[in-house]
Amino acid sequence: MTGKASFDYTGHVVLITGGGAGIGAGIAQAFAEANAQVVITGRRLEPMERMAAAFPDHISYVQMDVGSSDDRHRTVETVISRHGRLDILINNALSITSGPFEERSEAEVATMFANMLQAPAELIRQSIPHLKASRGSVINVSSIAGHAVITPSRGLAVYAAAKAGINHLTRYLALELGQAGIRFNNVAPGMTDSEATSRLSAEGRAEIIRDTPLGRFGVPSDIATVALFLGSNAAGWVTGQTIDTSGGWSLA
Repeated sequence: MTGKASFDYTGHVVLITGGGAGIGAGIAQAFAEANAQVVITGRRLEPMERMAAAFPDHISYVQMDVGSSDDRHRTVETVISRHGRLDILINNALSITSGPFEERSEAEVATMFANMLQAPAELIRQSIPHLKASRGSVINVSSIAGHAVITPSRGLAVYAAAKAGINHLTRYLALELGQAGIRFNNVAPGMTDSEATSRLSAEGRAEIIRDTPLGRFGVPSDIATVALFLGSNAAGWVTGQTIDTSGGWSLA
């Protein structure tokens, strides 16, 4: 059985970091098609302008460097000023350099942790009052690397450690803020078509497909459908979970 799941997000406001391209754009499109008001963020204007032009009634954007405290505060304030509420925060923005751990500079390690662990944590903290008011939810885009050790490591040690931190932050916040009506969950993609994975060699891509039980790369809509479910009332009894969306790759 195939086909899109049907969700209606009319009246809901969704903030998606890194929403101009790749997985973030796929999630933004899915929520826009489900009638949500979606605010996407990113450093590059052009891809966000394309998304807003494609869905002018549902998608707007805020230029933001997720690593900037000022930008994060301004973004949350803009969402509330623009729409009056926030129902779902989706932390998706990616900051990654790969390579042997011993060759990573101190600055590279610090930047990756700042952008992929500290920044999502701070956005969550800043959004809590608004999410309490809406009894909303947080969906963090994690990675299978956050709970499975990839062999070979592909130089992803720092990235994987940051994603593992997000997974555990999600569990603790689900416990801490459940009484406030806020749900916290992760979606953990495997290899998914995006700008980051486009740099893989044909041989590397073929190897990953061979190791994936469902026999293909993921596409952004695979991740978006799970995000739609996690943000909906259908997942109203789901919190503190990390949903593997890797086509079974992590089983191999």
